[in-house]
Amino acid sequence: MRSRHIPPLRVPTGAAVILAYQLFFVLRGLSAHFAADDMMNIYYFWSKGPWRLVQNLVLFCSTYQRPMGGVFYSLLYRFFGLNPLPYHVAITCLLLVNTLLAYRFAVLVSKSQLIGGLAAFVVAYHPNMAQAVFLPSFVYDVLCFTFYFLAIDYYLSIRASGRPLRAGQIAGFLLLYVGALESKEMAVTLPAVVLLYEVVWQPAAAWPPARLIRWARNQALPGLLAGLLTCVYLLGKVVGPDPVIFHNPAYTPLFTWTRYMESTVRFFDTVFFVQVFHHFFTPGKVLIVWALLLGAALWRRDRRLLWMWLFTVVAPLPICFVPGRNGICLSIPLVAWAVSGAILFVWLCDAVAQTRLLARVPIPVTRGALILLALGVLLRLTVRLDRINAPGMRHEGDLTWSVIEQVRTVQPTVPHGSRILFVNDVFPMWDTKFIAELTYHDRSVNVWLQHETPLTPAEAATMDYVFKFEGGRLERLPRGGAFH
Repeated sequence: MRSRHIPPLRVPTGAAVILAYQLFFVLRGLSAHFAADDMMNIYYFWSKGPWRLVQNLVLFCSTYQRPMGGVFYSLLYRFFGLNPLPYHVAITCLLLVNTLLAYRFAVLVSKSQLIGGLAAFVVAYHPNMAQAVFLPSFVYDVLCFTFYFLAIDYYLSIRASGRPLRAGQIAGFLLLYVGALESKEMAVTLPAVVLLYEVVWQPAAAWPPARLIRWARNQALPGLLAGLLTCVYLLGKVVGPDPVIFHNPAYTPLFTWTRYMESTVRFFDTVFFVQVFHHFFTPGKVLIVWALLLGAALWRRDRRLLWMWLFTVVAPLPICFVPGRNGICLSIPLVAWAVSGAILFVWLCDAVAQTRLLARVPIPVTRGALILLALGVLLRLTVRLDRINAPGMRHEGDLTWSVIEQVRTVQPTVPHGSRILFVNDVFPMWDTKFIAELTYHDRSVNVWLQHETPLTPAEAATMDYVFKFEGGRLERLPRGGAFH
């Protein structure tokens, strides 16, 4: 019988490889600037003040926008202003933590450090989900991932021993879930995923009513309570003041099979790197992949794979019916696909290792060779797609950064209560107002944009400062010279 001895240095070596791989790609983000939406995001939380943020961290179901992201932006703006480097450093640290959480999740599900390492390698950097590396405005997705997997890892670490969660542990799980909800709406699938775990590992379909009630009071109770919190959360988002879902077409769902499959095909193209093959997936191919994965789970009677199949179907549902979602929004279902792929790949390695051709080769050697080959292919695809995707994201914030620097140079400070007018703009909407008021960090300073809130010549003459862009360069005009 061939040796299955696991070298003692395998785990730290694998961890070092994953860390080096992730840092090679994500450290490039430290030299990037702000994203186009960052000024709006910072301004939103700054203008409402810290007490509104604290209030809505408690009232998680209000229509206040993603307060956990507000913690990120408010703290960094308070201490570092409009210096993009600390924002990127913070997100880089979160991405490293998220890879560790994905590894922990995969190990808890599979009971295998090898599968955990393979899944973590896939999650560490995906070129189609690189927005978080270069664009701080995607911190909501990063934080949602962090709290989502903190909650589910905590849950699994207790349930893996067969014990139900105690009252204090349920409270901890629910607090982490609320953190995920306060990061981004994508988190609403967590209760369903947890309940599906219980259904897969402890099927209740054929149970008598008394046993089903006991199951609901014990094993299923955390998921059911989390589901109740989800109902409260969704109700608050829909019926609260100024609900986004009714006022922004980008968040308005269309519940049709066509929209669902259109989104799912796009998600598959994103997750499986197949843009290099010019949009490989179709609705038929999506259904075939799902059928094959489900068939493999049932054929092998593998609960791990069955739960991961359910996870891949459920996790994207919050964005399946709204238009245009892609990229880093898929980071949570990516973990389930990574774990599924790692399980199937290890099966393949074992099958190859047991062939007559390799009968005399130690199993670890065969596995190692196949793993190196697979990681090499994955690295090549990553580099190829990264060359297409990264440059555009890396330079998306160049204009924002240029205007920040010009405001600082042309007018570094203004007195308390100053009134400022920009007679033209290089942005289509409100970004210049956000940049100017955030630069001066004074809520008494008011900025008008002529293209958004037109002023008459008489009103413009009362402005303390008047600026215009000439050929993309910011210039200060003499007072009263706005229309000359």
